[in-house]
Amino acid sequence: EMPEPFEQLVKKALEFSLYAHRPDGLIPALSDGDSRCFLDLLQQGYDLYGGEALLYVASRGAQGQPPTVRSKGFPDSGYYVLRSGWGDQTEAYQDERYLIFDCGPLGAGNHGHLDLLSFEAYAYGTPLIIDPGRYTYDESGPVNWRVRFRNTAAHNTVLVDGRNQTRYEWKKSRFKISGPEPDRSMVAFVSKPGLDYLHGIARSYEYPAIHGRKVLFINGEYWVILDLLRADESHRYDLHFHLAPPAQGEVSLSVSHDTLSVYSPKLVLAQPLVPTVRPSIEEGFVSTSYGKKERAPIVRLTQDASSTCFLTVVYPYKNTAPKISVEAPPTSGDLRRLLDGRQ
Repeated sequence: EMPEPFEQLVKKALEFSLYAHRPDGLIPALSDGDSRCFLDLLQQGYDLYGGEALLYVASRGAQGQPPTVRSKGFPDSGYYVLRSGWGDQTEAYQDERYLIFDCGPLGAGNHGHLDLLSFEAYAYGTPLIIDPGRYTYDESGPVNWRVRFRNTAAHNTVLVDGRNQTRYEWKKSRFKISGPEPDRSMVAFVSKPGLDYLHGIARSYEYPAIHGRKVLFINGEYWVILDLLRADESHRYDLHFHLAPPAQGEVSLSVSHDTLSVYSPKLVLAQPLVPTVRPSIEEGFVSTSYGKKERAPIVRLTQDASSTCFLTVVYPYKNTAPKISVEAPPTSGDLRRLLDGRQ
């Protein structure tokens, strides 16, 4: 029999696993983890402790009762999960929308990635915007794949002046973290019927720009992401979206009179048309298990500015891609109020 404090930790781990599993039954490849299925452990948790929600997720909705909470935050780890539902209403379990957001610590042991304010999004049976994973620990060869997969640029967040969020340098035989991790704050997490809202802020010691990210989940259907950058001097900001391997060779850009749209299978990314934003589709890689990588496209949106805002609509669809029109982001006077959390 386990000591009671240890059992409580096991139950907390089971609760996190319950929410972290995507509707397809896999956990994202966060930091140095692989994208794997641990539903059998949820089944074991149910066998040990009961709990109809554990059985429900372990069986992907076939048995038990759905969790009473749709979206959930885990402040100690910094992970927040937004879901449209549990497949117990009008949607099939595997078709529900899901987003996991990272506003947590880098962690000890050289296994954390430089991914503050990154996220992964899933809908209608497939991951759409994905954490590329780790691929390898090997740092030999002409390409240091360990560094490439761990860098800030390898995640769905904003890269400032081409620099990692934390100093990451060669030390004797391999690259290691050599500077303080960014200061982070989770300003808000709200979950109500029809609207979920996240607001996190990252302050790196590698550059003076402050990055605030707000995520709104509208009616369980789509996300609106506001990336707010503030600095006194001009910087280069690269907003990255790493798409899943099925999007390879299937991504296109479209420009209307007011909107820039990126079309890929089951996903539309849309931003207001801003002349200073430079879009590009680049080659990337995704690794869902150690030692294996697949080609996958990266959407990059670049802007040179001091303070600015990227407003992105992340709209998944099941059958037909919608046409989306997006209004211009707020004026510079409103930007400071947004970043300070006053809007």
